Formats: sequence, C-alpha cells, structure tokens
Amino acid sequence: MSSASYFVSPQQLWSLIGTPQAPVILDVCRAQVHDAAPGLIPTSTWRQPEAHAEWVPDIDGSRPIVVAC
Repeated sequence: MSSASYFVSPQQLWSLIGTPQAPVILDVCRAQVHDAAPGLIPTSTWRQPEAHAEWVPDIDGSRPIVVAC
C-alpha cells in the first residue's frame, strides 16, 4: 500500500460512486454509531475499527481508499 495522500469532498465522492473511478469506501464507525445511523454511504463496507489488524491487510491498495466515520 502506498502512503500517497488522497482527498475527495463529499460532493466529489457522491459523483464517483458507481463509476469505474470510485474509490474503496470503508466505514469505520464504532458498532453502536453504525447501528444507529439512519443510512449508509452507498457501496461502503463497514469494518470494526477495533479489529483493524484483521482487515487492513486485505484492503485493495490498487484503488484510492476513502475512510469514513
């Protein structure tokens, strides 16, 4: 995985979702926050932040990654 910086505004992210240029979107909110949320970011994948050592090695580093909380 590279250490390159990547920034995308919420508006830019919304326009990228569903396109070939879309980044990987990881939702890392704590479980109680995630469960109480009124909705999810489309195409995002929830990952338990406390267990990051288990899922970080499996991240697809060939695409930009957006981490949301």
